[in-house]
Amino acid sequence: MHEKDNRNKNPYQKFAKDVNINSQKTQIFKTKHREGDKRHPRHRENQPFSSQGSFNTLKVIPLGGLGEIGKNMTVIEYGNDVIIIDCGLMFPGGEMPGIDFVIPNIEYLEKNRHKIRGMIVTHGHEDHAGAIPYIWPKFSCPIYTGKLTTAMIEAKFKEFGYQRPNVNTVNPGESFQMGVFRITTFALSHSIPDELGLIISTPMGKLVFISDFRLEKDNPKEKQLLIDLEAIGRQGVFCLFMDSTNAEREGQSVGEIKIKETIESIIQRAEGRVIVTSFASSLQRIQSVIDAAAKFNRKVAVSGRSMEASIEIAMRLGYLKVPHGVIVDISHSLGRKDIVLPIARAALAAGADGLMFESHFNPAAALCDADTGRLAIYYGGADTVVGLAFAYVDELIDFVKSDSLV
Repeated sequence: MHEKDNRNKNPYQKFAKDVNINSQKTQIFKTKHREGDKRHPRHRENQPFSSQGSFNTLKVIPLGGLGEIGKNMTVIEYGNDVIIIDCGLMFPGGEMPGIDFVIPNIEYLEKNRHKIRGMIVTHGHEDHAGAIPYIWPKFSCPIYTGKLTTAMIEAKFKEFGYQRPNVNTVNPGESFQMGVFRITTFALSHSIPDELGLIISTPMGKLVFISDFRLEKDNPKEKQLLIDLEAIGRQGVFCLFMDSTNAEREGQSVGEIKIKETIESIIQRAEGRVIVTSFASSLQRIQSVIDAAAKFNRKVAVSGRSMEASIEIAMRLGYLKVPHGVIVDISHSLGRKDIVLPIARAALAAGADGLMFESHFNPAAALCDADTGRLAIYYGGADTVVGLAFAYVDELIDFVKSDSLV
């Protein structure tokens, strides 16, 4: 009798249960409440599944992306409705020889496929969208995402020989319904355009989901993001989910303005070719490379299928501005010292991911095409190799400041 009394006094219990879903320990966060009880601080009229006295559970289940870089995928479930946020892959580390990439374990989704109402993709980076061609065909659910990401997903499906998926293009500020969940989007600032933040209205209250983002004090657009987030907070937020990459590091991350200045400094001072490795979808950094090449009368030759596809899509949609004559065919770049070569990050075989070095330290090193594994570019002599991976930009800028660049 005593236990029953305690339950009646505290019907709103929060707890976490450890389960082994993704060969890692993943927490399922659950919140139970008795529907129809108007004492609940976030009670709503006309709640779904509202049989008096019944309990429903709001579940947030990360299938990847926590405690690791990549493989971002989150499941939100309430009653008979499940939505998926992102569907990314992870690039392997040195402990995974022979592995091209890793995708999330979707065993839980396969068991609950009848509940899936759709997938939201926050942006087009591979760690958030790269696994879609491998996972989406198992469910064929509606996809909601921004304009640029829509084009990137459609290009992936065309490459795989799949029919065009059911993709719904969403603009910041628009809302749509997915089962019991009402989704409202807002703009975020990142190194790729069209990233969406999510306000997810549930019977328990609002969840705010913020994927990868950045804030720069001197950028007016990003100041507006702080104003928008403050306004969202005043509406009442039940739970906030947000990116925490490098949160354990002191100080602030390097802003894109500083990165652009550093790229210009490297290209201006380089005597030979400049070979740049970057995520193919990091369009703002690719734009900085193109701008610097044009500024110092260099040509850009694009290497690799993924980089070529990303640049073509961004130019077609107006997200990448390229002066006439700056981009040339790579076959015309042989023997030229005024060439800047952007290639996909995974294509650098010499282990310089995220770092810049002078190739005369390793004159016979080779760059391999990540798509085919074949030799793509030899570098040596006065060539400069620059890596623009996210985690190491600090080291890149420190290197340039030290005047180590000959």
